[in-house]
Amino acid sequence: MNINQRGFANIVLVITIVVILVGAVGYFALRKPTTEPTISPTSNNTQPIQPQVTPPPTTNQTLPPPQAGMLRYQSSHGFSIDYLANWRYDSTIEKYGSVGEAEKVSGNHFSIYSYPVNNSYNPGAPVPQNEIKIETSVSSNVHRSLDEWINSLALENVLRTESISINGKSAKKILYGGEMGSILSIYYLDGGRKVIFTAYPSDTKYSQEFDAIVKTFRFTN
Repeated sequence: MNINQRGFANIVLVITIVVILVGAVGYFALRKPTTEPTISPTSNNTQPIQPQVTPPPTTNQTLPPPQAGMLRYQSSHGFSIDYLANWRYDSTIEKYGSVGEAEKVSGNHFSIYSYPVNNSYNPGAPVPQNEIKIETSVSSNVHRSLDEWINSLALENVLRTESISINGKSAKKILYGGEMGSILSIYYLDGGRKVIFTAYPSDTKYSQEFDAIVKTFRFTN
């Protein structure tokens, strides 16, 4: 073998060794186990945020029971009032399906009496001496303030005006002169619904009972 052939053989040997080494490195590299990434489980301790839901407004009040010696008239039209147990009440408004329907025919009223009445009783009859009749009218859809409503009535010969409270809302107790004598009425406005309580006679000895009964009035829906 001449010198040139030896040089060529050496080059081939070197190349062969390099190829073997590269192949070995690649082989062991492929044999190396692949490390899977570790995924920590998501903590489930945090509770999901619940949306805040505003409860609907209460439409039916739960009223405490009447005081001892009192009874309650609960109307199907969403109001109630307490009266003395030995008194009576008569309601025309219950004959109608709604307050609005009753208003159309002036049937939107009820009365409380300190004396016995029966089915043949004439609502327009004079009140017996030393007794009281509380006549109440209920109306709806009043879009004005208490003072604006009272001013629109144009009451004449006002003798006395007193501010009182019914269920935490303002009311006005007014004594004024009428064609048949003085009239004592309490005017009450609640949520666009108006109520007028009138005592017959105006100088009744039951004035304290009149006030106490009126102050038990509630709209229940």
